[in-house]
Amino acid sequence: DLSEPDNIAGNSAFRRLVVLDLVDDLTPSATPVIVAEAKPIPTPRAPPPRPRPRPGGEQEQVQQQAQVIEVDPNVYVQNMSSNQVYWQQLENNNQIGNAMPGGANVANAPPPQQVRTPPQPQTGTPTTQDASPAQAQIKPPVQTPPVQRPPAQRPPQPAEPPPPITITISPLEWRTLTFGGKPTLIAVRNVQTPDGTFSQGFVVDRSALTSALAAKAGEMVAELHDGDRASGVDIAPGWQLTVTPNPRTLARAAGSAADIARSFVIRFVAVGSIAFIAAALILLLVMRAEKLARERSQFAAAAAHELRTPLAGLQLYGDMLADGLGDQSKVRDYARRMSEEASRLGRVVSNVLGFSQLERGNLAVDSQVGPLGEALRELAERAEPALDRAGAALELDVAPDLRARFDRDALARIVGNLLDNAEKYARGADDRTIRLAAADRGNLVEVIVQDHGPGVADRAKLFRAFSRGVAADGPAGLGLGLALSQSLAEAMGGKLDYRPGDGAGATFVLELPRA
Repeated sequence: DLSEPDNIAGNSAFRRLVVLDLVDDLTPSATPVIVAEAKPIPTPRAPPPRPRPRPGGEQEQVQQQAQVIEVDPNVYVQNMSSNQVYWQQLENNNQIGNAMPGGANVANAPPPQQVRTPPQPQTGTPTTQDASPAQAQIKPPVQTPPVQRPPAQRPPQPAEPPPPITITISPLEWRTLTFGGKPTLIAVRNVQTPDGTFSQGFVVDRSALTSALAAKAGEMVAELHDGDRASGVDIAPGWQLTVTPNPRTLARAAGSAADIARSFVIRFVAVGSIAFIAAALILLLVMRAEKLARERSQFAAAAAHELRTPLAGLQLYGDMLADGLGDQSKVRDYARRMSEEASRLGRVVSNVLGFSQLERGNLAVDSQVGPLGEALRELAERAEPALDRAGAALELDVAPDLRARFDRDALARIVGNLLDNAEKYARGADDRTIRLAAADRGNLVEVIVQDHGPGVADRAKLFRAFSRGVAADGPAGLGLGLALSQSLAEAMGGKLDYRPGDGAGATFVLELPRA
């Protein structure tokens, strides 16, 4: 490429720099030095590079041998003639200038740069001490024509070919020389020809090598350095190749790593939060399912007990009336007890149906303005006989002209459940009086049911379905009465609440909107 017309100036400058910087180091005497562009002829490949030390300190010994090449004399002469024509043309065009001597003696040399040292005489081998073109040519040996004999006496003999020309090429040697004003890595070898000994080699351009490696190093920076470096790799005596990450690439990588870590943390926190919430919801669902299963089991047992008790009473008194057993003067009493048991059974069934309506969301009431005092007195008269037979006394304290907005059926369910609970949970009390009262509180009317029993132990579960505010060994019940009563109170626009008394006992207050 340097020999092209566009690059001839660079070729000339490079060769001039070779003559100026390298002649003193490569030439042992002041004999004229010839720098030539050789026409390559086939030669074996260059010897392998010098072995590098192994980690263990051992070094593989590779003995590099000199190459001996035999060239046909005619080919050698043609090559030398073409080199002479080439350099003569350069001289005529005045492209190289005074720095390039006229003429050239060039041996077999694949690389383009050659420096000729003074010829070394060899035994039996002709050498050339002059650098002129005329002396550089090697004439083939003169061959004596055979003696002509008559055809009948001796047949003609073919001429013997001339012996080949021997060229010896020494192994490449790495050297550090000053080239262009700075230390440079140069590979040099000697080429011995019949015209003399030449120095042949190449110069390693650091900038060109760095540019060539940059295309293959990717995000790394590969540079050739002279001297010893801890991070370098020895490639020649006194020279190391270092490969380091690009600082800008490291900065981008650090930013990318920070972004990846940040996005990972965000995704991890988000996914972890979702997973934690999902696990908590699943745990709540499982706990709720277990609770519902336990409540259903308890409800089935309590419902069986609540239904069996009134049914047993109905069957007992029914059989007595049917068979004419018992005291005939108490027939009316037996019939009244049957009515009470049927009412109790109806209340249990009504609570179950009401709770079913509550869960489906179709629990409805028809609230109207009416005489609340009159409705409460009717409920008291209906519940008093059963309370008397159970040993409880009912105390009524209701103003006759008291009015409010309520639903009669809902009010009957609420008051019936409160009176039944007061009688059932206060059976062990000394005073079994149950007070039913109503009072005007401005915009509200309060209906109060109070007993003198042990009171409520666990108020947190008081109005929950299937939950009861007493110990497990307390009176049997479904745990639906208070939950249903509170829902009916809210449906009428009121509220059912528990108020602890000053002493023993439980007090439930039903608030209804005043008419």
